[in-house]
Amino acid sequence: MDGHIDEDERAKIAELLTRRFQLSPHAVGALMREAEDRVLHSVDIYGFTRDLKDSFSAEERIELMEMLWEIAYVDGELHDLEATLMRRLAGLLYVSDRASGEARKRAIGRLGQEGLD
Repeated sequence: MDGHIDEDERAKIAELLTRRFQLSPHAVGALMREAEDRVLHSVDIYGFTRDLKDSFSAEERIELMEMLWEIAYVDGELHDLEATLMRRLAGLLYVSDRASGEARKRAIGRLGQEGLD
């Protein structure tokens, strides 16, 4: 949200891309560089989320939200700007509050951070 991706977040993104899409480290690196370039030259997130909403099934969009929750919580806390962004993304991806909340709980559990709320 603040335009900066720290190393923990970068590592979590690489892990999730590798796990979900079975990508090689080289492919993950190339994909992340391309994504960073596209974000630098974009003005909003609507186009990105519209493409995802149109291309992903409901289950895949929920899985995406779970992955995004993992990234948001990788540092052990959820910042206000991250929480705002997650609510916005859920709405743009047509993921209900309930489904996003359940995805959030699964992500926290996967990270071993059950005490977070």
